[in-house]
Amino acid sequence: PLSAQYHPLLLPTGTDAMGTGVLHYQHFDVTLLISKTVNSQFGSEIYAGRQILSFGNGGDLGSVRLVEGDGTMREICQSPTGNPMSEEVRDFTDAIQASTEPAQQSRYSCWLKESRKVCETLWQMRQSAGIRFPADDGDER
Repeated sequence: PLSAQYHPLLLPTGTDAMGTGVLHYQHFDVTLLISKTVNSQFGSEIYAGRQILSFGNGGDLGSVRLVEGDGTMREICQSPTGNPMSEEVRDFTDAIQASTEPAQQSRYSCWLKESRKVCETLWQMRQSAGIRFPADDGDER
């Protein structure tokens, strides 16, 4: 995102229990409802014009459905059977076992860049909420 904010609901201890995150992109915003204290049965939705991309847990996509403007729905992806982390384990194993191959080094480099982007976004959200950790005193990221 171009910028990211987080608006927490703090417990009396100062811990953020839940909140709303807003990620600003060039042509759209993403609103995240985040909680460490409640569970939800609602899935996630991405709106694109008259279409809706609907799925459950963003960390484990499971099935993904496309809902058309007229209400028709079709499943475009189903959850794999077995361990939901098996693809990641396979990719990490390939990267480690063939770490000197240019293709694997390129994949690793892409993963590292994406990881840094995620960390920077989380940093921005935390800073916007005024949430500080003891390690922040050295301002190390």
